[in-house]
Amino acid sequence: MRLLFVTPTRFGMDLCQTTPLAQADAFSRRGFGVTFLAPKTESGVELVQSRGHQIIEIRVSKWPGLFGISFERGVRRRLPEVLNGDNPPDLILAEWRGFLGAVAAAGDIPIVMDDRSPPVPAGILGRAQWLQYDRAWRRALTTATAISVISVELGRLVRDRFGVSDTNLFIITPSGVDVDRFAENKADNDPAFVYHGRLDARRGIQHIVHFGDLLAERGETFSMRFFGSGDLYSKLESDSSTRPWLEIIGQQPLGRVPELLADRNIGLLPLPDIPVWRVSSPLKLFEYAAAGMAVIATDIPAHRNVIGEGWLHLVPPSDSTSPQAFLTAFDELQKIDRATTSTAARRTAEQHFTWDKSTSDLIQACIRIVEVGING
Repeated sequence: MRLLFVTPTRFGMDLCQTTPLAQADAFSRRGFGVTFLAPKTESGVELVQSRGHQIIEIRVSKWPGLFGISFERGVRRRLPEVLNGDNPPDLILAEWRGFLGAVAAAGDIPIVMDDRSPPVPAGILGRAQWLQYDRAWRRALTTATAISVISVELGRLVRDRFGVSDTNLFIITPSGVDVDRFAENKADNDPAFVYHGRLDARRGIQHIVHFGDLLAERGETFSMRFFGSGDLYSKLESDSSTRPWLEIIGQQPLGRVPELLADRNIGLLPLPDIPVWRVSSPLKLFEYAAAGMAVIATDIPAHRNVIGEGWLHLVPPSDSTSPQAFLTAFDELQKIDRATTSTAARRTAEQHFTWDKSTSDLIQACIRIVEVGING
C-alpha cells in the first residue's frame, strides 16, 4: 500500500515535524510505503529518508503571509506528475493546509484530510489562515473520503462552525509519543523543571518565570530550562541574566529532545484557556510522561482529558494567579516519592500515549479505504 502524505511541515526546521514523522512511522509499521509531499528545506530529504520514507519537495514562498497560498499552488501543480508516475499512491493523506491543492488534482485517488490544529497566529496573518481553514473544511466535508481530527474538542468546534450534524463521522487521532526514545528519570535530585515548545507570549510562559521567582524568594534550590524559539526568546534570555536558575536554549534538533529532558524531573505546561489550546492534543505532556516526569499543567480540556493519576497536577489556566497555583502544585508534588511518580508517568505513556495507539483508528480506516479501492 502506498500513501502520499501532504504536509506543510518544513522538515528540519519546524518543531511540529515530530508528528508527521511519527505518523509516517506508524503507517510504515502497518504495511504502508510513505512518501511526503512537503516544502523544500535544506535538510528535509536527509531527515525523512533517515526514517525510511521518501519525500517530494515543493518550493514555497518564505513570506509568512504567502506560505500557505504558495504551498497549495505547489501541491496542485506537482501532484499530477506524482499520480502519473511509476508508483502512484493508493491513498492521499493531506493536512488542511495542502488539502485544497491536493483535492483539486487528486482525480479518483481517495483523499483523507487530517486536521492537527486550527490556525494559531493572531492579526492579519491569523485571519488569512482562518479563511483558508474554512475553505479547506467546507471542501473536505463534501469531497474527502474520510476526515481525521486531533481531538474530540476540535470535532465539536468544527461541528459548531460548519453545522456538522454528526461528529461521529470524524476519526479522532490524538498526538502520541515514541516512548523508546526517552529514558525514564528516577533521580532523586533537586527540582529540575523544563518547558519545551514555542517560546510565545500566547502560551503563558511568563507565568512560570514568575513561579520560579517565588521559588527563589523562598530559598529553594532548583533549576528551570526552556528550549524552543518564539517571540519571547530575547526577553527570556534577558530574564535569565538576572536569574541563575533559568536556562534558555534555542530551538534544538529533534534528536536532542530526549537528551535535554533526561536530567529533568518536572515538566511545565502553562497554556492559557483559549480556543486553540482547548482543542489541542498535548504532545509535550506525553513526552514528559515518557521521560518519567511529574507534570504541572493548566486545567484546560487538552490536559484535563489525559490519564495522569499520581503524576499530573492541574492548576487554573494561566492568569495573574498562576505563579502561586504552580507553587501550590509543586508543594503537593514534594510530598510524593519521586521514583514512584516517575514510574507511574512512564507506565502511563507506555500503555496509553504511543503513536501506534493514537494512530490506530486512522490507519485502520485508511487500510479499509485502500482495500475497497483495490477490490472495488
